Amino acid sequence: MNGFKGNGIRIFLSYSEKDRHLAGMLKAQLNNYGIQIFLAHEDIPGGQEWEDMIIKNIKECDLFIALLTKNFELSSYANQEIGIAIAHRKTILPVQVDVKACGFTRKFQASRKLDRENISGFIAEFIKALQADQSLHKKVLDSLIDKFATCRSFNGAKQTWNMIDGFDKFSKEQLNKIAEACIDNDQIRGFFGTSLRVRVLFRIPQNRKALKPEILEKLKEIHKF
Repeated sequence: MNGFKGNGIRIFLSYSEKDRHLAGMLKAQLNNYGIQIFLAHEDIPGGQEWEDMIIKNIKECDLFIALLTKNFELSSYANQEIGIAIAHRKTILPVQVDVKACGFTRKFQASRKLDRENISGFIAEFIKALQADQSLHKKVLDSLIDKFATCRSFNGAKQTWNMIDGFDKFSKEQLNKIAEACIDNDQIRGFFGTSLRVRVLFRIPQNRKALKPEILEKLKEIHKF
């Protein structure tokens, strides 16, 4: 990944190179929700200017997360990244792993602690917090819808929809993308047929009105509204 793509939420994860395994696990789990995560050791292709790519992706991120560990405290690169994020007025979220806020991160209220043995629990709470943040509301929903549209299993579609179902407002673009997924994705088509909640979404008059005519007709034909 040379840079972020699409409309979903974009997160720059700052960490010590010695904690790359932990950072990778966080990225993998957040990717399950359609959230884009930039990790320097994974996402900068060989031959590209490291510093230029770091600055570019910090500028483009919606949220900057500092993974606070004992190794982080000793990393000059990680602390430089925080300085760049501050300079570009990014929203900074320090996450405490095995140390308290240090250096520049003392300026910000740290999130709940991350237990290395319960990463999935941390991720679940983190997603809920993102949903509640009005400044990130649309981008979080965009990320979930992108993930929903590309689900490759019935269970994946169900899990992602359960997150989407926590939202009560959708843009026209979002509604059309959900409807297209219900038409084109076989796994979602199967889920759609058994999920009253998804069917109710498109029975609401204002939501049906938001759909493009050709999408609405296909939806009605396939799902027998």
